[in-house]
Formats: sequence, C-alpha cells, structure tokens
Amino acid sequence: MCWEVRSSGSQPLRVVAAACAPQEPRQQFTVVRSGQRAGEPTYAISSHSAYLQNSATRGLILEELGDAALTTRFRLVDNGAAPE
Repeated sequence: MCWEVRSSGSQPLRVVAAACAPQEPRQQFTVVRSGQRAGEPTYAISSHSAYLQNSATRGLILEELGDAALTTRFRLVDNGAAPE
C-alpha cells in the first residue's frame, strides 16, 4: 500500500492508503530534511505546495502553509528494503 492525497470538498486535503501507482501524481511526495530532535534529523513531507501536518481533530492532513510555520516534522527510520 502507498499514500495518496485525496480532496474532501471544503475539508483539508487528507492522506489515505491506496494501491501503489508510481506514476500517479497524488502519490508523489517530497521529503526534505528540516531540523533536528533529540540529536536525530527530522523531515518535512510535502505534495506540491501542501505540507503533511498533524491535526488534533482530523489526523494527518495536507495544508498550504502561506505565512504559517511548519508545525509537524517527522523522524524517518530505514528498515531496509521492503519485502516482495
């Protein structure tokens, strides 16, 4: 399974599980190093101009930041190649 961006009308963009389709633009994310926490690097995850953010009421959403600060950063762990 892969992540995919979905719109919900007037609600924020959300991330859902979907069958993997490498050429699908809604499944293409950018991961950029963006800080450090407890000595480990943290990363910002975006899709086009919207950033993956944690919302207390909606869970993981994508939102354009505009003048707002990026509030959610992720620590990534490499567990090696995925099983086939």
